[in-house]
Amino acid sequence: MSDIESEWEADDELGGRPYGGKPYGGKPYGGKPYGGKPYGGKPYGGKPYWGKPYGGKPYGGKPYGGKPYGGKPYGGKPYGGKSPGDVLDLDEWSADIGELFCDRSALVQLGATVVPIEDQLWAPGPGLVSGFRPVAPVPPPVGAVQLDPSRNTIDAMLAMPAALFAQVADDPDLAGPAKADLAEALVGVADAAMLFGPTPLVGGISWQVANAGTVPGDLLATLRGILAQVFGVAPPVNFRRPGWILHPRTVIWLSAIRTTNGWNSAAGPGARTLAELGLFRFESPRHGMLLGQPFVTSRAVPVAPGNPPSPRIFFGADWDQAWIGVAPSFIDVDLPGRPAVPGARMIRASMSIDFALRTPLAFAWADWP
Repeated sequence: MSDIESEWEADDELGGRPYGGKPYGGKPYGGKPYGGKPYGGKPYGGKPYWGKPYGGKPYGGKPYGGKPYGGKPYGGKPYGGKSPGDVLDLDEWSADIGELFCDRSALVQLGATVVPIEDQLWAPGPGLVSGFRPVAPVPPPVGAVQLDPSRNTIDAMLAMPAALFAQVADDPDLAGPAKADLAEALVGVADAAMLFGPTPLVGGISWQVANAGTVPGDLLATLRGILAQVFGVAPPVNFRRPGWILHPRTVIWLSAIRTTNGWNSAAGPGARTLAELGLFRFESPRHGMLLGQPFVTSRAVPVAPGNPPSPRIFFGADWDQAWIGVAPSFIDVDLPGRPAVPGARMIRASMSIDFALRTPLAFAWADWP
């Protein structure tokens, strides 16, 4: 190329070649206005609610990149994560227990959306109008989901012998069992509240969703009735993250059912188990497939008194539409002052939680037997 500058290249006002070889600099009017992207990129900092837990895969991975919200929310707690005179890293305890909670909660395992909320959240309901535009526009139905975690706080308390407390402070690897116990206690209360809906957490499934009904003496027919309840609703619901939540006792009964036709529990000549028919299988001690849909087991499933007891069976076509509202810190761990047990140190894990279904028609339940 020539070393002689053109008049355009030497022009201080315009600088460079006009139009860059392509009309208007490659893109109309010199590229994108407002610094590359309108108004500085994506509004509101990207995806709402930090994306979706598990990256779209049920049972897979650990939400929030291993530890909720990057490990230590808001730069730690007062005193650098330690109360005066104590040496436990409470921020690390909070993050680890939050991770264990997500690993063990049946609802989160199936894909329920965990939404961190500062105060309250009002979200539009799912009732949108779609299709060809009518001559007279029809406004969308009015509906919203409210989540306010401050209305419900769950506490789990652990009394740790003072000698063990000192050892855990020196070697944090010894804290694993204590963290697991606290997480398990929180999961048991939280999952039961979301599934059964005791006051004040009134968003529980059984409070919003119609009972699909029980076929007396026939568990397999009852399960198919639950599916029919969800498949037959109008408008139709999406099967994006379907799944059952079952009591372990229900799974034991399922493993023993024999059927001739695969539609009910009638066991005539040539009857086979559900596993032999490919209708039931275990994939892990807590997960499996039932009638072509994944299931998880949970002892938080309500069990009615009786002989035999009557567990409740839950099914959701899209667990992404089950929203769990939590405080931004998710799990808080602190050391209460006076111990309830002499010679022990108390450790408390707490969480604020609320629950709502954006699409109640996507869920159904029944009691068995």
